[in-house]
Parts: sequence; C-alpha cells; structure tokens
Amino acid sequence: MMEGVLTASSLQCDLVWILKSKENNIKDSAIIHKAIERKLESLDERIGNVRTVDHEELTLRIDNASGLVIYEGSKIINPPKFVIVRIGSGILKSEFHLPLLMHLEYMGVSVLNSSTACNLATHKFLHLQELVRHQIPIATTFTYASKELGDVNTELIDNVLGYPQIMKSIHGNQGSKVVLLPSPDLVSEMKNVLNHEVPYLFQDYIQESHGRDIRVIVVDNKVSFSMIRSSNTTSVKANLSAGGTAEVVTGKYPDAEELALKIARVLNMDIVGVDLLFSDCTGFVCCEVNNCPGITRPVYSGHGIEDDMAEMIVKRYYGKNYKCKNDDLATDTSSECSV
Repeated sequence: MMEGVLTASSLQCDLVWILKSKENNIKDSAIIHKAIERKLESLDERIGNVRTVDHEELTLRIDNASGLVIYEGSKIINPPKFVIVRIGSGILKSEFHLPLLMHLEYMGVSVLNSSTACNLATHKFLHLQELVRHQIPIATTFTYASKELGDVNTELIDNVLGYPQIMKSIHGNQGSKVVLLPSPDLVSEMKNVLNHEVPYLFQDYIQESHGRDIRVIVVDNKVSFSMIRSSNTTSVKANLSAGGTAEVVTGKYPDAEELALKIARVLNMDIVGVDLLFSDCTGFVCCEVNNCPGITRPVYSGHGIEDDMAEMIVKRYYGKNYKCKNDDLATDTSSECSV
C-alpha cells in the first residue's frame, strides 16, 4: 500500500546531533554533548535539544512525493539544525557515511564538518592534493592508480624519494598502516603480504621530525589546542594511541598554528586536527589532517576544546546577533557572551 506524502513536520526539531558510530569512543561524544548542554543552559532562552545519535540507527529514503526523508529506527524524524560529525577518519567511508551527510545537508542541516570536507579529510592523498594547490608545504608524496601494488613503478618513486621513505595507507588512522621503509628490499616483501583494498602513499622521510610532530586542533577558525607528540621508542610514529607522549604547547609555536589555521580554511573544516612535521627547510609541513580529532585523553582535559565546539554552535545559531568579547568580530565589550 502506498504511504502517500511522508512528513514529520509536527515533531520537534532538535538543535544539535552529535553523530557518532558504535565503533567510536562513547566518552568523546558525551563530553561534547555535556559542553553544549552547559552552554545552552547559560542562555536566557532554550533554543533546542541536544542528542547523541548513532548513525547505524538512521535510514534514508527518497521519493518524488515526499522528497528527502529520514528515519530513526522505524520512526520518521525531523533533522536537527546542526550535526557535529564524530565518526573518525578510520571509520568514515564514502560508500556508507557520505550519503547520510549529504542527505542531511540537502535537508538544510549545517553539518560540521561538511560531507565534502569529510571526504577530503579521510583520503590522505585528496587533502594533500588540495593543500598543494594552495601552496601549503607538504612532504613529497606519490600514489598510483594501479589495482595491484606489484604494478606500481617503485623505481620511479625510489629515484625521487630515496631511502628511507614512508609508506602509509590512504585511509589509516592513529598511526596504523604507517611503515618506515629503510630499503627497497622491504618494499618487495611487502608487496606480497599487504592487504591492497585501498592504495598506499609513498612519502619523503623527514629525518628531523622522526618520532615527533605537532598536533593542532582548530575549531571554528580558532586554535583550540596544540601539543608536541613524541614517540617513546625508535618508531617514526608519534601518535598517542601508539604509546607516544604529549607536551601541551598551545600558543608557543605561532608559525605552526597559523599554518594549521590556513589548512583548516583551505579544506573548509570547522573542526580539525592538523598534524605537522618539523622541517629544516620550511619550518613545518603538513603530514595529514583528521576530521574527528580525539579529545578524551588526560592531556586534553581542562583546555576547553569541547567548549569551543559549543560556542561555535550557539554563535552560528544566532549569526550576526551573537556577540562575544573574545571574538575578533565582536563589537560588544562586556565580559560575558550575549545574544
């Protein structure tokens, strides 16, 4: 039986969804959820609800009569005004998640980060392509269009990069699928054992940044947090998830932070973790970006990253009517944020 035109117009519209995956850290989403709730409670009026939503619970429908429809479970629901995407780069897949983000955007939702930005961020070569077009310094990088790693012209790559060189998957995260190749012998061996579901990158090895980098978290075109990550072994990887250590350096490396801000603007990312390598030639080069930087480890505590996300939501809800002392665009000189 035909259902006719589907509508959820009588249902309440949420203000914000924290969109997560069941594979993601639940604590991460809860921290952001609570921060937004605190911010909303500080306002003189209630402007909407905040919900944490598992993307697995959502079903999309399109037809000519009703247009774009979204279900949660078996129930038609209204989309929120804003969605904060907390699906990590290693989980977010173009085939599964981008249609959902685009569906929400077509329904008028402000998705942070956008489907386009998420797609760039989760594919390492794509966002490096975009950055080099805007003269952002990066490590020399090769990839290929071959279906098999054995068909790759590694002789060409070796002649440019030499050894050692870095090999990494285009979709890896938290330091996974990153290898320091000391010689061509290891490359030949790896061709026979690697899972080649997606292409790999070959990158210039920057010796002065071996085992250390700077992670800068940018929220709404503002540096929210910076840290130097260092490996506590001889590994080239500095990721905290790989056992690395962290030193908070927010404000201490202005050139790195300015570069991270520029990268966020080029990729049009509202929330981003930018990983920079130290370089004797250019100061810093972009290693990669993360569309869903983690904020749950103790090193992040007390630095207000989640509060900056909450501030972004309220600021965008009120638009030009929102004034804050710490905002460069503000005309209000009071000590409190106001609407």
